[in-house]
Amino acid sequence: MRLVRSAGFMKVGTFNSAEDFLNRAVLKGGCLLILDVLLPGKSGIELQQHIRSSGLSAPVVFISAQEHQLENARMQCPEALAYLLKPFEGEKLFEIIRLVSRN
Repeated sequence: MRLVRSAGFMKVGTFNSAEDFLNRAVLKGGCLLILDVLLPGKSGIELQQHIRSSGLSAPVVFISAQEHQLENARMQCPEALAYLLKPFEGEKLFEIIRLVSRN
C-alpha cells in the first residue's frame, strides 16, 4: 500500500491472501482493513465474514476493479465503511483513514 505509506501512515501491513492475513495478522484497536473483494483463495468478503464470526471486529473498506463485485460486497457486508471502485482517488481513502484514526 504505497499510497497509504505516501500519506505518512507508517503502520501498514500487506498480505498476499486472506489465508496469509489469518496466519500472520493480529487485529488490535485502531486497525482498518482494506480488502480487495477478489483475493486469491478466500475472497475479501469471506475474510470479513470469517473475522466477524470469530467475534473480532475491525472497520473495513472494500476495493475492486469490478463494480458488480462491489455491489456483491455491499449486499453481503453492509457494515463496511466504504466500497471503492478502482482506480479511486487517494484522497477518498485518506479521508476514511483519518476518520478511523480519530476514533
